[in-house]
Amino acid sequence: MLPLSEKYKVIEPLTEEEFDQYFLLRWKVLRKPWNQPPGSEVDFNEATSMHGLILNSHGKAIAVCRIEMRDVLTAQVRYMAVSEEVRGQGLGRKILHYLEKKAKNKGARRVYLDARENAVDFYVSCGYRNIKTSYLLFGEIQHYGMEKSLG
Repeated sequence: MLPLSEKYKVIEPLTEEEFDQYFLLRWKVLRKPWNQPPGSEVDFNEATSMHGLILNSHGKAIAVCRIEMRDVLTAQVRYMAVSEEVRGQGLGRKILHYLEKKAKNKGARRVYLDARENAVDFYVSCGYRNIKTSYLLFGEIQHYGMEKSLG
C-alpha cells in the first residue's frame, strides 16, 4: 500500500468547488478553533498568490497552503492547513515542496514564513531555520519568523 503522501497529488485549485473546499479547510483548521468567523481565512492577496490543494477520494480538502511573492527574490508561505486525521503522513511536506518549486520557478531565491509555535519543528524538518519571534495571533498563538534558501 502506498504511503498517503504518494497516494494523493497536489493540484492548483481552479474551480469554484475546489476553492470552496480550499477555504473551508483553512477556516476549520486556522480560524474556527479561535471563534473567528468564516471569511477571516481569506485576504486581499488570494488572486495574486499560488495555491496548493490536496483532495481526498470524496473531493474534500485534506491539505492546503498558499505562497505569495513578497518581492522579486522572496516568497512567503501562508495559511498551511492539514486536516487533523491525516497529519503526520507527509501531506504538509508534499504541498510545501510543490509551492516552493512554483515560487522558485517565478524567481524566488528564499522563502519566509511565520510559523505557529506548534509547527516550528515541522518547518525545521523541511529545511527552514527559525530567525525571530514574530507576532501573537488572537492574543495567544505565538508565531516565529522562519526562512529557507531555495538555492
